[in-house]
Amino acid sequence: MQDFEQFRRVRHLVAGAALVALSACGGGGGGSDADPQAQPSSSKVTLSGVAAKGLLRNALVTAYLPDAKGQPGQKLAEVLSDANGHYAFTGLPAGQTILVVASRSTDSAKPTTMADEATDQDVPVPVGFELSAATVLGTTSVSDNLLQITPYSSMAVDKARQAVAATGKFDSTTVGKANADIRRYVGFDVLSEAPVFDATGHAPVNAAALALASVSTLAQAQSTESCPALAGLTDDKAITAVKAQCQVDSLRKAGTSDDAMRDRLDAARLATASQESYAGALPPAPAVQPVSLKDVPVGDIEATKSLTSYLRSDVPFIVGTTGDTLNTRVQQVQNDLIAAINPLDSANVRLLDAIFYAFNLAAQREYGAPVSSTRFDGHGRQIGCTFYTDNTYSVVAFDPAKRETQVCRISYAYTLKTPATPTTPAVYRALQHAIFMEPGNSSDAPTGGFSDFKVRTSLLWQDGTFAADGSFEPDWQSGEHIMLAAGGGSEPFNSTLVATASVSWVVDASGSDYITRLSLIGDLAPAYERVQNVVQAKGLKTTADLVLAPDARPNQLSKLAVTGGFSAVASDGSVSSIKLLNGSAIQGWLTLPDSTADQFLAKTDDLALHLILQAATQSGSVIRGALDVSKFTDTALALGSGLTASQRIGKQLNLPAQISFSGVMERGGQAVFSGAVSVTMDGLSTYDINVPIEDSAVTVALKINATVQVPSRPDLTLKDLILTRKSHVVDIAGQLEQGTLWVRLAGKQDAAGVLKLDLLSDSGVSLAVDSSSVTGKFSLMRGGNEVGLLDSRAGQISYADGSYERW
Repeated sequence: MQDFEQFRRVRHLVAGAALVALSACGGGGGGSDADPQAQPSSSKVTLSGVAAKGLLRNALVTAYLPDAKGQPGQKLAEVLSDANGHYAFTGLPAGQTILVVASRSTDSAKPTTMADEATDQDVPVPVGFELSAATVLGTTSVSDNLLQITPYSSMAVDKARQAVAATGKFDSTTVGKANADIRRYVGFDVLSEAPVFDATGHAPVNAAALALASVSTLAQAQSTESCPALAGLTDDKAITAVKAQCQVDSLRKAGTSDDAMRDRLDAARLATASQESYAGALPPAPAVQPVSLKDVPVGDIEATKSLTSYLRSDVPFIVGTTGDTLNTRVQQVQNDLIAAINPLDSANVRLLDAIFYAFNLAAQREYGAPVSSTRFDGHGRQIGCTFYTDNTYSVVAFDPAKRETQVCRISYAYTLKTPATPTTPAVYRALQHAIFMEPGNSSDAPTGGFSDFKVRTSLLWQDGTFAADGSFEPDWQSGEHIMLAAGGGSEPFNSTLVATASVSWVVDASGSDYITRLSLIGDLAPAYERVQNVVQAKGLKTTADLVLAPDARPNQLSKLAVTGGFSAVASDGSVSSIKLLNGSAIQGWLTLPDSTADQFLAKTDDLALHLILQAATQSGSVIRGALDVSKFTDTALALGSGLTASQRIGKQLNLPAQISFSGVMERGGQAVFSGAVSVTMDGLSTYDINVPIEDSAVTVALKINATVQVPSRPDLTLKDLILTRKSHVVDIAGQLEQGTLWVRLAGKQDAAGVLKLDLLSDSGVSLAVDSSSVTGKFSLMRGGNEVGLLDSRAGQISYADGSYERW
C-alpha cells in the first residue's frame, strides 16, 4: 500500500491553485475598471460545433469577422460539415467577435442535405437557406470554443443586429447580450450543448436535439399562405425543405419576445416528444424575453457567480491540508486501508503458509515425506521442518511410523554472531517464527483422512549455522535464542500462543495426499517490525479464526481460498481485525516443495490476492469491500543489482504493479468514503531498483471513483479522478460533483512544480489557470464570452456587469 503515499504531495492538486484563487470570502457591487469586452490577442484558438435545423450534411460553414452591423465582413475560413453536421475551425484569432454562417454548398459532387425529423427524410437544402451564429472567442490558446449553428443561434444573431442601432456596433457586448437572451428563452445553453440524434440522424436523443426536432414539427403547419415559396411544388422532399426554410425565417422574424410563437413552439415541443417516443430530459418551455436586450448577459453572469459561490464555500475543504478536509480524508482512507490489512502482514501470511506446508508434510509423514525438509516459501524465505517421536522434541523420528510431532521454522533475516574458525563453522543469529505441532484426534484411510493438532508459535532470534547446501540449520535445543513473543513462554516449545488446527486431506489415484481444508482457531505469534533500526514483535499476538481451502496442484498455479477472522493485538492491547468473506483467495505457486529462491523468483508474477474483507481498525474505522493486489514483476535490472534472489523477491513483493480497493469506509456509523481507488505502475520491467521510483521512468497512476462525505454540505463525488506521475511530472484529469454542480478538471504539474489547470463547470463556465503566469490574471468564460476576470494577485474577480468580489 506504500504506492498510495507516492501522491502525498499532489493529492490536493485536484483543486490546486485555481480553486484557491477562487476562494472568495467577501463580495461587493462596486465598480470595476476592467473592460468587460473580450480583447483581441495574437493567440490562435479553435471553434467547433454542429450545424443543424435537422443535421446539415456537406453544408458550407464560413467564419467571418462581422462588420459594424453584424453582416459578414472579412472571411477567415470555410469548411464543409461532415455526415453528423459537425464542423471545426483552427487558427482563428483569439478574443475576436466571430460570425459563422452555414449555407448550401455549390459543390454538386457533395450536395448539401438536411435531416428532417418530422418526416424521417434527408432533403436537399434549398438555394438561399442559411443559419448563423455569433460568439466571442476565448482569449487564450487553451480556450475550448463551442458554438452550435441552429435556428436558435440565428434568432440570437438577428436580435444582436437589431440592437446595433442602440449600441452602435456589433461587438462582444451586443453578441453576449443576444446569446444570453436566447439561452434564457430556450431554457438551457443551446449554443454550447451539441444536439445528439440516433444513428439515422432523425430521432432526438438529448434536449438540444429535441428543441431542433420541435422546429421541424412546427414547420409541418406551413402553407402556401404563410410560405408562398410552396406554390407549384410537387416533390415531397422539396416541399419539406422549403417548409423548414420558411419556419426558420418565421422564428427569426418573431424573435424571443413573441407570445404566439412561444405558444406554438411549446406545443410542438410536447408533440415531438410524444411522436418520437423521446426518453431524454425534456427541455423547458420557451420563456418570452423583453424586446430590448438586457444590459448584461445575465445567464452567464449568474452561472459564473454560482460557481464562485460554490468554490468559496467548499474550497477550504477541497484544498485544505489540516483539519477535516478532502486531503485529510484521503490520507485517512489510505491509513485505514493499511490498518485494515495490518493483520495480513506479510510475516503473518508467511506464517500461515508455513503452517499449511507443515500440514502437507504431516499428511504425508507415513508415505515418503522426509524426516527433515527445507524449502523456500513464495517470498524467498526458508522454511525448515523436522519430525520427532513425541512432545519432548528430543528424538528425531527417522522411522515414518513413529512420527508424532513436528517443528517448523521460517527464517526471515540473518546476522553474523561468531565468525568461523579452522575448526568451527560461523554462527549466525536468525529471526524466525517457530511452529511446534502436537497431534490430537485423527483418522486415516486409503482415500483420505483428518487430523487435529495443537500449534504453538513464537517469534525469536535463534542461533544456528549454514549447511553446505546453503540452508540454515537452527540449533534450537542447545543454541542461544532470544524470545521476542511467546505469550510469556520462556521457550519456543512452551509458548502460550496456542491455536488448534484441523486438517482434512484426500488421496488421489497416484497415492498423493492433498489437503482439502484447514481450519485454524486460536493465538499465533505476531509479525515483526523494525523501529529505529531495532527489530521487535509487532504487537502481542495475532488471533486467528480461519478456514483455508486449497486447490493445490504440484508445480502448477494453485489457489488458496481463505475465509474467517484475523486480528492483530497491539502492545497497548488495542485490536485491529479483519474478516475475509467467501470469495477471498490467494493465487500462486503454493506447492513447490524444496524449490529454490530462483525458481520462486520466476513464479512471483503469478502471485495475486483477492480479498473480500470486513475490517475494523484501532482508530475506530470500519472497512467493507474488495482488495486486489497483483502483478509482482521482477525488474529487468535487478539481476545486476547485487541482491540475492531472495532479496529480489522481497523487493518485488513491495512493488505490485496493480492495487485496487472497492468498498465503503465508515467512522462513527457514517460512510465517509465509498467507491473505488486503484494504483497501477507501468514500466517496472525496466525499472532499476537502485533508483527511487519517483526518479525513474515508471508511470504511476492513481485513479479514484468515490463519494466523500463533506461536513454540512452535499457529498463530494470524485469521478474518474486520475493523477498520473512520471519523472516528477503529474497529469491531472477528472471531475468533481456535488449536488447538481460538477467541475471538470484537466491539467499538468511539471517537474519544476508549475501547475496548469483547466476547469469547466456544468453551467459552461470555464477557467484556465497557469501558476507561472506573470500577470496572475485569468478569464472566466461562458459560451465563448468573457464574463469575468480573475486577478489572483489583487484578490478580485470582476464581472462583465461591473460587479466584483474580493477576498
